[in-house]
Amino acid sequence: MQDNKEESRLYELGLPADVVEISRVHLDLPPHARARVEGLVKEYEERITQIQERIWSLQLPREYYTRKRLIQERDSIRPKLKACRSLLTIVRRVPVEILGQIFEHYLSAEEPPLVEARQTDDAIQVDEDGKPLAPPPKPSAEILSLVCRYWRGVAVSTPAVWSNIVLFTEQKQGQHPLVTPSQARGFIICMDRLPYGTWTLDVRAREVHRFAHPKYRDVDGPTAVTIPLSHLLNRQPISRLTRFSFTGNATLEVGLGQLAFPGTTSVMVWCPGSSANRNPTLPDLPSMPNLTQAVLWGIASPRYFPTHIPWSQPTHLFLGDQVTSQRWRSIIKQCISLRRASFYLTNRREFQVPLPNEPALATLSHLTELTFLWVGPNADALQGVAMPALTKLQLFVDWDPPAWDFLRPHRYANLTHLTLISPSPLNAGHLIPVLETVPRLRELCFKIFYGFREVFNYLTYGANHGFKIRSLRALGIHMDTQRYRTMYLDEEDEEHEDFLPFLTFPYADVAELVASRTRNLQRGDFNIVTFSNQLHQLENIVLRTDNSEWTREIVEKLKEEVEPFAAYGLDVGVFESTEDGRDHGEAPWPRLGMHWDEGVMGFIEKSKEYSLYPGALSEAQ
Repeated sequence: MQDNKEESRLYELGLPADVVEISRVHLDLPPHARARVEGLVKEYEERITQIQERIWSLQLPREYYTRKRLIQERDSIRPKLKACRSLLTIVRRVPVEILGQIFEHYLSAEEPPLVEARQTDDAIQVDEDGKPLAPPPKPSAEILSLVCRYWRGVAVSTPAVWSNIVLFTEQKQGQHPLVTPSQARGFIICMDRLPYGTWTLDVRAREVHRFAHPKYRDVDGPTAVTIPLSHLLNRQPISRLTRFSFTGNATLEVGLGQLAFPGTTSVMVWCPGSSANRNPTLPDLPSMPNLTQAVLWGIASPRYFPTHIPWSQPTHLFLGDQVTSQRWRSIIKQCISLRRASFYLTNRREFQVPLPNEPALATLSHLTELTFLWVGPNADALQGVAMPALTKLQLFVDWDPPAWDFLRPHRYANLTHLTLISPSPLNAGHLIPVLETVPRLRELCFKIFYGFREVFNYLTYGANHGFKIRSLRALGIHMDTQRYRTMYLDEEDEEHEDFLPFLTFPYADVAELVASRTRNLQRGDFNIVTFSNQLHQLENIVLRTDNSEWTREIVEKLKEEVEPFAAYGLDVGVFESTEDGRDHGEAPWPRLGMHWDEGVMGFIEKSKEYSLYPGALSEAQ
C-alpha cells in the first residue's frame, strides 16, 4: 500500500511513467535506471536555466503576463527535479537494517541535555513565562518518523528505536498527572512497537492553572484531559522499564504510588521550586525494589518524605532540597550500599516529620565519595555513621564554615581527596585543625580569606615547619585577596581599617612552600629524615584569586614566584577567577535533568574552577 501511495504522488507530478516505475521497483538503482534518472535531471536543470534566462530578458511591464506564465512553468518543473534527485541520494542505497542501526546509534549517542537549577531566595530560576526551566526534548523515534515516508517505514520496522519514550502530561496543583487522548494513543502505539528488551520512560509534567492562557484553558473541559498517567502505565511492558524520569515542579504530584517498577534500576525526579507545602498522597513514587542509581530533587518537604524508596539499594545517589542534617542522618544510615553520593542540604529549622526505623548505628562499607552542597552535616548528624572506605570528601557550603567532627577524627583518616569551598571567611584557624585530621591526602582544594602565611607554612616541608600531608600530589588554593590589596586606601577603606587591617601578601612563603615540595625534595635536602622515602613531590598546583581591580598585580607576582619550579616537574597554573554569575568560591549549582550515569556530577567534575590540573586550565584560558 505504501508503494501505491508513493507511485500516485510521483504520477501527479507528471514524471514519465518509466521513472515512476523505477522509483517503485528499485531502492539502489541499477546502471540503466540511474542513467535514465540522471538524464532527466540534466534535462530539467537545463529547462529551468533556459526559463530563468528568458524571465531575466523580459521587458516589464509590457511582458508581465509572459513572465507570469514562465514562472508557473519553472515552478512546475522544480518538484520534478527534486523528486528525481531524491532517487539518486545515497540514503536510498543504504539497506533498511543499516539505516535502522544508524537510527539506534543516533538516539543512544545523543548527549542528554543539561539543565542548570539556579536557586535564589529559595526559588528555582524560571524562564520568561515564569515557568521552571525544563530539559529540551530529546531526539526520539517519533521525530525521525516525521522526516519522510521511507524513514517512517524504517523506524517502524526497527523496534529498538522505540525503547526511549517521552510522554508529556498536564495537571493542576494537588492533582495527579493526566494525559490527553492524543498523547495516550501515541504512547500506546510506542509501547506496542517495543521489543521484548528493556526500555526507558521520560515524563514531562506541565502545571496548568485555572486562569491559564486560552490555549491551555480547555484542560478544565470534560474531554480535554481524561486519562490518569497511573492508569496508562499499568500495562505489562512496565515490568521491563529500566530507567524512569519525571520532570515537573514542587507543587505537582508524581501520583504513581500504586504502581511497581520491578525492573527499574535508575530514576531521575526533578521537581524544582518551593516544596515547603508539598504533601502528596502517599506513597507518591512507584515501588522500585531494584533501584541502584537515583537523582532526586524536590521530592521532600517538612511534612513529607518518600520513605518507601528502598534506600538500602542505591549505589549512587543525588538528593537535593528540603533535606536537613537530621533528616540526612536518618536517610544515610539506611543507604548501606552507597558508593558515591551527593547531597544538597538545607539549614532550615522548621519542624520536620521524623523518619521511622532509624538505626542507632550504621556502617557504609562501600561509600568512597561524598559531596555536600549548600550546607554540610553537623557533628551531631554524623553520630552513629561509620564510613571506613571514604576516600573523597567535597564540601561546597555557603556562609558557614564547614562542619567537622573533631571528636571523631578517625572518620577522616583514609581521605585522599578533600575540597573545602565556602564564601564564608575561612582562615588558618579553621583550616589547619581540619588538615591535621587528614594525613593521607593526595589532592587538596580549599578557599581561604586570610591567614595565608600560616597555612602556607603549615604545608611547607622542613625542619622548622614539619612534614605534614606527605602524600600530597595536587594542590588548589582559592584566595580572596580583599585584605591583601595593594591599592591606595580611599576614604571608605580608611573608615573600615580598624577592623579589617590590610595584610602583606606572603609571596616568599608561597615560593618556599612550592620549593620545599619540588626542588628541595629532589636535591635531597631531607634525606636525613628517617621517613624521607614517604615524602612525595607536589606534581600540580593551581592558585586562583578573586576577580578585583588589584588582583592582576597579585597574579603576576605569584607567577614570577611559582612558575620557575616547572623546571622540577611541577605543573603550575595561576589564574584570576572568571565571572560565572556566582561569587568566587560559592557553592556550585547542580546541573540536573539527567540520570547519574549520564554525568549528573559533571558540574563539579568538569568545572574548570575546581580543577587541580593546570594543563587543561591553561588550554581553556
